[in-house]
Amino acid sequence: MREQQAKMPDLEGTDGSMSTRAISSDYAQAAAALVALARSRPNDAVDPFPPASEFEVLADAGARGKEAEVHPRIALEGKELVGFGAVDLAAGHKVATLVGPLVHPAHRRKGHGKMLLDDLIGQARTAKHKRVRACVGSDNGAGRAFLKAAGFRIKEMHTRLRLELPFEVTRPEVKGVSVRRANYDHSAEVHEYCAKFIPRNAKQTRSLLKTRNYAIFVAFQKDRIVAHAELDMRYGDTATVEFMEGKSSLLAKAGLGNLFLAEMIECASETREIDHFDLLVHGNDSGEIAAYREAGFQVRQEAHYYERSV
Repeated sequence: MREQQAKMPDLEGTDGSMSTRAISSDYAQAAAALVALARSRPNDAVDPFPPASEFEVLADAGARGKEAEVHPRIALEGKELVGFGAVDLAAGHKVATLVGPLVHPAHRRKGHGKMLLDDLIGQARTAKHKRVRACVGSDNGAGRAFLKAAGFRIKEMHTRLRLELPFEVTRPEVKGVSVRRANYDHSAEVHEYCAKFIPRNAKQTRSLLKTRNYAIFVAFQKDRIVAHAELDMRYGDTATVEFMEGKSSLLAKAGLGNLFLAEMIECASETREIDHFDLLVHGNDSGEIAAYREAGFQVRQEAHYYERSV
């Protein structure tokens, strides 16, 4: 995150009253600055978004209102923005995912965090979600205690890794397997395979296949899809490896993971200026982490995932 993005802008004064509300476009810049400030303190808060440019996301979500899948909410003290949170209410997901809540260090221990969390959970309840999940860095003791006090229970641990670009990866030969970027012409076949791992409908898959800044890669063996990987390049200078699923023997032992990675790096270099790749290892799998580290990724943070019913 660039240094100038981490500075909080000067806002209007406060009369001491506390409230929460949906974000509007005029508060997007202030919310982005708060998120950047939180990210600059690695032991203080977990990364709220995979993107590097929160302003684009927040401004878009604020403008789209109820049509957006991610619903940002802000905490105000008078007219001053002091906190931010969001809830991902994507259709087809059984669990709503929380972002934050994040409260500016100068305004903590006043109740803004609890008020914002109650607001976010209320949004999930209204959208008929049964459970909500939140993520916090393993070093963030205060954040973990906050979630536990609010009724959350630890579900699993994940590890975040990062690959700095430019980076050259050896493109291995995987016998009998070819990898290519999927396109709209094969949307039905691609969706049928991806749906085994990802809870989204065919319309959502087709939409992603038409998006220039989102890529789905598929591996074929004897004309059948045997693995897939996805790369989100929609936000700022960060590309996020969203999924890499398939036969474990192919992904690990045969070098298919590195072949996917080589395709991703080539695709990213042709699409926009990308500085790094981020990815998440689910369940803190030591073997998988070791494989990514061997491929050039560095461990960035361990994160705890918490869940509770609404």
